[in-house]
Amino acid sequence: MLFFYQNPGCAPAIEDGLRFIPKRVVRDPDPPAEAWGLYAEEGLNVPRFFVVILVVVLGTVAFVPYWLSKHPGDIQNAFTPPSFALLIIGTVLIAPEFVGFTRKRKQS
Repeated sequence: MLFFYQNPGCAPAIEDGLRFIPKRVVRDPDPPAEAWGLYAEEGLNVPRFFVVILVVVLGTVAFVPYWLSKHPGDIQNAFTPPSFALLIIGTVLIAPEFVGFTRKRKQS
């Protein structure tokens, strides 16, 4: 099924891909209800965020030796861009929690 999803041109018809998806028919209601066996849940991609944080932290910390080579002894200004970058990243990662984008929805 994943092959047809990633390569839709290889499937001769949509039914070839759909036959691999579990299907449930509830016969009690009138008319009978069909339900497909796919469940998707929205959420943050935690590994991707860690990679972004790692790249930004390494990039900004690499700025410190560069700044100190041009301005010897100016440690305070060398750490200003890395601190600002971490502040922005922290804000971007935490703000959705306060707004409620990552709140789990109740199952009904």
